[in-house]
Amino acid sequence: MLAETLPFTYKEYRALPETGPHFQLVDGDLIMTPAPTTRHQRISRNLEFLLHEYAVNSGVGEVFDAPTDVVLSDTDVVQPDLFLVLSPNADRISEHAVVGAPDLVIEILSPASEALDRDYKRKLYARHGVIEYWIVDPVADVIEVWSLQANPDRPSADAAFSGDSVVASPLLPAFRLTPAEIFPRSQ
Repeated sequence: MLAETLPFTYKEYRALPETGPHFQLVDGDLIMTPAPTTRHQRISRNLEFLLHEYAVNSGVGEVFDAPTDVVLSDTDVVQPDLFLVLSPNADRISEHAVVGAPDLVIEILSPASEALDRDYKRKLYARHGVIEYWIVDPVADVIEVWSLQANPDRPSADAAFSGDSVVASPLLPAFRLTPAEIFPRSQ
């Protein structure tokens, strides 16, 4: 443990070295995040490219990727794989972090993070005002879309998309994407 006392705070978190392992601060506990797999990174790159292109062309907002800090509270600092801050909320973007909830958060599951992403982070994001949450499952090649503001405690996603089905995003109704576009065919 890096501190004798808990909870760890954002001020202490910011004092950590920028090189070395990446950490997230969840409920005052430092959680080390191991480096993702190459498949994870390919999926992230493909999805980020499509989302970034849409955001730039439509002017809807700005897309960020990990390891960008999202400061939800003094004891909750996360680094979602991808996230979007809509233009009306651009004031949340500071030099060092996004302070406040992004509008869309996307987490790509890994064995080390699946339980955290599916349960704790989903509830954390809902509590702090994230509107939409996508869980990308690289094993099943599925994208789950959760509308967090409607009912944050429900046990399943609003919709799950695979193959050539078009992902429907209530937050971004003009955005078009199929899971087949982001999941690498070989690897």
